[in-house]
Amino acid sequence: MVVLSLSVVLAGMLASPAQAGWLTNTWPGYNASPDSEAGRVLELARRQVGKPYKYAAVGPDAFDCSGLLWYLFKTTGLADRMGGKRRGATGYLNWFKTYGEISTNLADARAGDILIWGGGKHAGIYVSGNWAVSALNYRYDVRIHRADPMGLPFTAVLLVRMSRNGDGGGDPPSPTPTPSGDPGGTPAPTPTTSPDDAPMPPTTVHASAQSDLTVALDWNGATGDATPLKYRLYRNGAYYVGTKYESLVDHLWLPGHYTYQVQTVDANGVRSFRSLEVAVNAYVEGTPTNVNDTTPPTVPTGLAAESLGDKQVALTWEPSVDSGPTGVGYLVKRGSKIVARVWTPYYVDRPSTAGTYSYTVVAFDGYGNNVTSAKVDGEAAW
Repeated sequence: MVVLSLSVVLAGMLASPAQAGWLTNTWPGYNASPDSEAGRVLELARRQVGKPYKYAAVGPDAFDCSGLLWYLFKTTGLADRMGGKRRGATGYLNWFKTYGEISTNLADARAGDILIWGGGKHAGIYVSGNWAVSALNYRYDVRIHRADPMGLPFTAVLLVRMSRNGDGGGDPPSPTPTPSGDPGGTPAPTPTTSPDDAPMPPTTVHASAQSDLTVALDWNGATGDATPLKYRLYRNGAYYVGTKYESLVDHLWLPGHYTYQVQTVDANGVRSFRSLEVAVNAYVEGTPTNVNDTTPPTVPTGLAAESLGDKQVALTWEPSVDSGPTGVGYLVKRGSKIVARVWTPYYVDRPSTAGTYSYTVVAFDGYGNNVTSAKVDGEAAW
């Protein structure tokens, strides 16, 4: 058995609208008068909805995310409120950090403020409630979408100094407005796609620790223009397995903290961005979860290898000692490959072919802290 602690870390890609319900064609109401500066920016933004996405484009016929911002503020005569020049999303974030005001609380957003996601990977215009407008990508173009969650983690509100009540002055932050109607009740995504469009990643990935250091993973079916779809799984940021199914059980060698992401691959071999990240703590049964233990056990010493014949090698070593609240387990490695996890200082290896092999033993505690022994050679003889 293992102890589970699950947390979801937003670091990923835009979700699939059909499954997440984050797009709408209904324009939200907002807390700004039509003749205010914010009202003019948002009215112009409304007229851009549906126009195509194009990398580095600044309008008026196509946009990328930062190009849309520049077009809106420049056209309405407010370019000075965002630094007076076209920048990327990261550039706008940095400019407001230096010369303006930002908030990391979405509740502080006001009509016409700039929103940043993914640490500067994407930007858009806040409308009201939980709604924003941005140039998403080639697949979805300029759309009205939820501000959070929208796949990329929300980073900051750039608090733009402009009038919202028609008085020409910059308003102080106000409570989050409530949108009129229900713009998210019936999302109606109608994107025009091409075979070159990348598929979307799964929008929901679940991970739960199971017995014997295994993690059960499942995810919702992704979308893509070229089917069938396959999936690539990433553990702690590194690719480790592919599958055509929408679930998998990961067999871990060590306890500890693990993160997972899933990537969609369509029939043309085109890959999506990775999904949102999920994190799991998979511990040995009985491991206290309120302890911060970063100290590994003592190094296994006295590792010895004895040939038993019939291609068997007996390995023994002195037990390791751990200063923490858990016991000690061992991984046996033949070369760079882990061949066994054991809980006693003894193992018989049975290689498929005769020969001389190098062995090491890794001692670990209940939190995954580990240390490796010195190497020893053993002969698997007939």
